[in-house]
Amino acid sequence: MLISASLTGCGGSQMPSGGMPPATSATQLQTALPQDRGDCHDEDGVKVTPCRVKFDANHTDPRMVIITTGDNNHQSVKERDDCAARDIATLTKVTDHRYTVTLGTATGSCEARFERDDHGRMGHNDRGHGGGELEVVNAM
Repeated sequence: MLISASLTGCGGSQMPSGGMPPATSATQLQTALPQDRGDCHDEDGVKVTPCRVKFDANHTDPRMVIITTGDNNHQSVKERDDCAARDIATLTKVTDHRYTVTLGTATGSCEARFERDDHGRMGHNDRGHGGGELEVVNAM
């Protein structure tokens, strides 16, 4: 015999059918969304995930970008971009290998480049001149 009961109005929040609790805040940091996928340009073992971030009317929350260097992330990474200068987005370093990307006020796209840091000289290290790229699109 199968017995089923429904409890409503018990004072707690209901779990969505997927079994995960709802987000706690509309401004909660977002990770990669489907529109964040793109054609990645990763070289020299530096990988950017996601490699494309797109802001639109439905996706305006900051995104987390993770940089891996293929050496257990022991190598520091330097970043350079023109996103903030063009007010498309702002990249903020959280740790050596994590950055947040926050929506700017200008529409368009920009590119950020992440390279291994060899004593402050970008692109001039023992391992080559490659790095990972992040494309940021502001469609707002």
